[in-house]
Amino acid sequence: MMEIINNPETLKQLSEEEQESLRADNQRNTRRFLEADKNQDGQLDREEFGAFLHPHTAEWMQRCLAIEALEAMDTNDDSFVDEDEFLKHVIGDAKTVNEQWLNNERRKFKENLDVDPADGHLDADELIRFISPENGNHIEMEVSNLVHQTDKDDDLRLSREEVVNNFKHFFASQATEWGKRILTHHDEL
Repeated sequence: MMEIINNPETLKQLSEEEQESLRADNQRNTRRFLEADKNQDGQLDREEFGAFLHPHTAEWMQRCLAIEALEAMDTNDDSFVDEDEFLKHVIGDAKTVNEQWLNNERRKFKENLDVDPADGHLDADELIRFISPENGNHIEMEVSNLVHQTDKDDDLRLSREEVVNNFKHFFASQATEWGKRILTHHDEL
């Protein structure tokens, strides 16, 4: 990746959007590497490499993930996530929104995530509560989010067809990744 970023001739062949995506990926990977390198020796051992590849499995990577979540959700570039940005993130690309579900997500934002409700937004520290797998509320939120994004008939139940037709949501979900972690243990190297 660095060869591409540091080579002006190669960069000219990419669109502006591709260049920006490449820079963002490089920034994210650099941050993850530096955070995963617990002993700061410039190299990753087995445990550190596992944390680099799967940062949600390592407690010391939570702040790094919170910063990534902040960057993904903060659409107005104020370095915070307000309620509307949060809801836009959890709604995703859903065409319709169940009002009961939406009101529940608003309540969770206010009661569970926004530690300082006077400011009305989340900072990186508060986002750790959202992304942390040890926080049971987050798992509940992710499951609720999966149901919302895949429940096309708004009956708050998933049919086999809804699951099969929306399998990509399940593969991308942190909830299913944590489930795999509980059921299996494997070494990264």
